[in-house]
Amino acid sequence: MIILITYNYFNYFLLTWFYNQFFKGTKNCYT
Repeated sequence: MIILITYNYFNYFLLTWFYNQFFKGTKNCYT
């Protein structure tokens, strides 16, 4: 179960990273 949570957390981190890479200008607004 902990592995599943960690996997979900890693997926969320990757998704956020991709968002930051795609929307570099918009990222400043969310900070």
